[in-house]
Amino acid sequence: MRNPIRTLFHSSLLVALAVALTTFAANAAVPGQVNYQGLLLDGIGDPVTGPVDMVFSLYPDPSGGSALWTEVHDAVDVLDGVYEVELGSTTALTPDLLAGAAVYLEIEVESEIMTPRQRLLAVPYALQAESANSMGTLTAVAAAQIYENFAFDGADPPNDDPREGTADVDGDGLANFVDDDNDNDGIKDSNELIRGSDINLITPDIGNLNPASLRQCSTTSVHVQGTGFEPGLSVSFGSQSPVPSNLTATGFDVTVGPQAPGKVDVNVTNPNFETDTVVNAFNFFSRTPTITGFDPPFSERNTLASFQVLGTNFEPGLSVTVGSETPTPTNVTPTSFDVTVQVPNTNTVEVSVTNICGEQAPPQNHQLTAFKRVFVSSVSYDSNLGGIAGADAKCAQLASDAGLPGTFLAWISDGVTDPDSRFDKLATTYVVTFEDRVIANDWADLTDGTLDFPITYSEYGTTVSDTVFTNVNPDGTTKDTTNHCNGWGAGGTNANLGRSIYTAGSWTDYQTAACGTAERIYCFEQ
Repeated sequence: MRNPIRTLFHSSLLVALAVALTTFAANAAVPGQVNYQGLLLDGIGDPVTGPVDMVFSLYPDPSGGSALWTEVHDAVDVLDGVYEVELGSTTALTPDLLAGAAVYLEIEVESEIMTPRQRLLAVPYALQAESANSMGTLTAVAAAQIYENFAFDGADPPNDDPREGTADVDGDGLANFVDDDNDNDGIKDSNELIRGSDINLITPDIGNLNPASLRQCSTTSVHVQGTGFEPGLSVSFGSQSPVPSNLTATGFDVTVGPQAPGKVDVNVTNPNFETDTVVNAFNFFSRTPTITGFDPPFSERNTLASFQVLGTNFEPGLSVTVGSETPTPTNVTPTSFDVTVQVPNTNTVEVSVTNICGEQAPPQNHQLTAFKRVFVSSVSYDSNLGGIAGADAKCAQLASDAGLPGTFLAWISDGVTDPDSRFDKLATTYVVTFEDRVIANDWADLTDGTLDFPITYSEYGTTVSDTVFTNVNPDGTTKDTTNHCNGWGAGGTNANLGRSIYTAGSWTDYQTAACGTAERIYCFEQ
């Protein structure tokens, strides 16, 4: 016969392991046999079929030495290479045979010895469990081998580690070495080892915080949700150590704040000194305001002025200073609020905003100016204005009726006298009466040919879109010496007009119309 090649199947050995495990808790007799199955091939790799004489022996060494046990099996039936024998059927396998550190199986086929010998691993040692039947403990060799070489809970530490062993810490009926959560705190032993916790002590585990943030100067109740919380635990939120209330195994409440702005760690420690810390778990946040501008962008000097402060992070209860004044803000929104204050007779006034937690915006200067008001008359007149003096008188009356202080002159020329020759040209800002919209920053800006905003508002702030008596060029000089309806008196033929809706030069030099038509006039404060 050609030298055979063997391959062993270990399915039968797994059955033996199951037998060994059951003997830990039962006193049933363990059979002294092991079912052994293998595959027998010839020298060229073809499966063998037919009766074959075989001898099985156990040795303490991988080669040489004396056999510990030998059993002959004559005429073993082999079909397509597969054979099966019952080792121990004629010469019993006893626990003492497996008590050594290692045992090797040698197979002889038709006087041919198969090499190398096979080492029997943990599963066949289940035979040694027979000795445990009379002992009732896990001290037998077979049990010890399984116990020491198989992680029954699927993770470190080993079964015989002092932290594992046969104790049942949580009283769930499972010994520690087969329980992957010894203390039943909801955290796997393997995870507790990673985080440095004791696998036999209940470890707190912080889950969610509600809320998870708070204004730096405020105080609030926070609900801490998690697992493993025990009576007598201690808590820290950043620099505070609040006393927990409404404590259960899965949650408790604490009151925290105020604290300095920033994220803080949250720590929970049980009385057994097991602890859990979540880094940057809670945020004490600030809300610093900023000032981005003012509406209108300036106020008249030495007057009771109302303006809107624009910015970010404004909140109800904020305080504001305008120079030396501390007006009460109104209509507060996150981006604006209104103030009314007596402003000084200076070029600027410093405005500062402070939120309720003391966060202060960088102060900003609000521009102050001695601006001049401009309007287009709410009344239309015929061309007989009573000359330039009559037009000025009409402007003065309109301003007085509307409650506008100051002296007002008409933007008009009689062919000789014009705004350029009689208006006050001191550097100042010109605004229309409605919301103090700027039409020009000074006289030069007013007469450069383009307005910044049209003169479309009357002395009452109503909108006017109409033609206006002028005979004035955009630079404030006389348009011509004829088209002014006889000096804005009786008679005359034509009048040069402007139009209030325009900002280009046509605001004052638009078209010519026949005298006698009803038109409006521009009035400028001096």
